[in-house]
Amino acid sequence: MKSLNLMIRKLAETGDPFEEDFVRWAASFLGHRRPHYLPAKRAWTPPADVYETEDAIHIKMELAGVQEKDLDVRLSGRYLVVHGKRDDDSHVRKDQYHLMEIQYGDFQRVFALPERFEPEDVKATLQNGFLTIELKKRPHLRQEVKIEIQ
Repeated sequence: MKSLNLMIRKLAETGDPFEEDFVRWAASFLGHRRPHYLPAKRAWTPPADVYETEDAIHIKMELAGVQEKDLDVRLSGRYLVVHGKRDDDSHVRKDQYHLMEIQYGDFQRVFALPERFEPEDVKATLQNGFLTIELKKRPHLRQEVKIEIQ
């Protein structure tokens, strides 16, 4: 019985929806007592759209509930790094939930860029739960130039 409870606890910490269903089933099979555990703190991945126009690259991330003070956007060479966290400010005990799909905690996304950008070419705004980042292309980098062979 002790090893089964340990297995249930380990499965519950993975965050896999199938495994969460198994944990619920196993808990109901073992009686009304549910295993007591706290999910391991883990990172989550907010969804993002990345698209390119003639004059810019655009990144839009869905970050409902994330505060501006909890976001960090950085250029690092040819990478754009977005790091932040979403706090769980609900005061409901975890064992009272029937379904828990919203993810909380730290996250980090790294986007490979096709070229280097200067900080003055990057604009980021957080509005209505979306972080929108615009990376303006420099005209001289967009042009195609024929190189004469000597």
